[in-house]
Amino acid sequence: VQFGGTYTKEGTLNFLTQSQKDEYWLAIDSVKPTSENFLIVKNEYLIYSPNLKIAYTGKTTDSQKNILMIFSNLSKKNLKADYLIKYIGQEKVNNEIFTWKLEITPKQVKIFKTLELWIDKDGMAIQSKATENNGDWTNVMMSNIQKNAVIHAKVFTIKLPKDTKIIKN
Repeated sequence: VQFGGTYTKEGTLNFLTQSQKDEYWLAIDSVKPTSENFLIVKNEYLIYSPNLKIAYTGKTTDSQKNILMIFSNLSKKNLKADYLIKYIGQEKVNNEIFTWKLEITPKQVKIFKTLELWIDKDGMAIQSKATENNGDWTNVMMSNIQKNAVIHAKVFTIKLPKDTKIIKN
């Protein structure tokens, strides 16, 4: 809505929950259209744009974490406590993966108005569409999914070059 078009990024996403600490680690490494790295480790985020040699860092807020916490804890009990859940129907993602589509609406004001989830036969969300309160939306579609793969700790680190401008928020 903000710029009247679509913007597509391609890359890899690694997601790891830390069940004892009720936190998660997230690494998104975009390769197209430009290189960009995004990390959340514990309660800190880092966004790095190598082409611009700029990094943004700061503490994540609870509202920013809500959307990803849904993926780490998709239990019926936890979802029903905080969200209204509507079954939309059955759909195929990419005309090949059979899914059940859900629409999730927060009971209290969050950073998103609605969240649509496409859930596969194993109960994993393989596609999501988050619509923000201003009408903007982000669609994330997973492909080449590797469930329960070994993820090395180095995935959740970025070595910034010395000439990187760091902006703390």
